[in-house]
Amino acid sequence: MKKLNGDKDRSKDYDLRTSLNALHETFVYQYMEELLRSDREHERVQFMYDKHKTSLDLTKQVDKELINEDNEEDDDDNEPYATDGDSSSNLR
Repeated sequence: MKKLNGDKDRSKDYDLRTSLNALHETFVYQYMEELLRSDREHERVQFMYDKHKTSLDLTKQVDKELINEDNEEDDDDNEPYATDGDSSSNLR
């Protein structure tokens, strides 16, 4: 049985539910994501393969408006970006 479940609610937010008793305002879960340019992403994937012998597919094309919110001219807007995320929980 999962100890932690995430659900999307009607307001497009996420709810976390647990099967364990947790006190109000107790840290439960953290997710951090980093946006990487493709050259850094390739280095990260190569490092993961060299160290852990695992193959990761982290490449994700991100919409141009998300990258360039200020609408300034950038030479690298069409360059693919990747996301690399890490999550942690204190539920054991």
